[in-house]
Amino acid sequence: MTDKDVAGEHYDMISEIIDRYGVMVQWVGAGAATPAFAYTVGLAKLDHPELIIFGLSPHTAQGVLNSMGLAVVAKTRRWGPGRSDDVFGGAAPALLVEVRDSADYLLAANTMFAIPGQGPLPALQVLYPDAAGLWPWQEGSTVADEPVLGPVPTAENGNTG
Repeated sequence: MTDKDVAGEHYDMISEIIDRYGVMVQWVGAGAATPAFAYTVGLAKLDHPELIIFGLSPHTAQGVLNSMGLAVVAKTRRWGPGRSDDVFGGAAPALLVEVRDSADYLLAANTMFAIPGQGPLPALQVLYPDAAGLWPWQEGSTVADEPVLGPVPTAENGNTG
């Protein structure tokens, strides 16, 4: 079996899951310079940005993104940039940031749903603070290895958490 055959089978499996549930969560293990992350595949079919989150366990990341994605599928929620207290059930705030370029991170979603010539799919990154309430860009944060794929939230844009 070739790499192309394996990729084709993987995309077939993703399509089956999306057909059944409306969305799938893809897990990506940590690389040399990138922490582990997960992202949704299928929200683009609903004219909604895909979602991505870094640094959580596979189980937690899948739970967060499934919850968010299934709300979009059920048409009970559309996510947009800014602060949300709904992502983690009120346990912690989240900031959703527009991803500048999803091509390097949302491989399956872009391969399956990006329209040729229109660039990579829109996406929102789900950011969260550490236990002390510090965001990844703040000094002393224990989640500082969580990359921020869009504009760093500031008081000027109203997204400081």
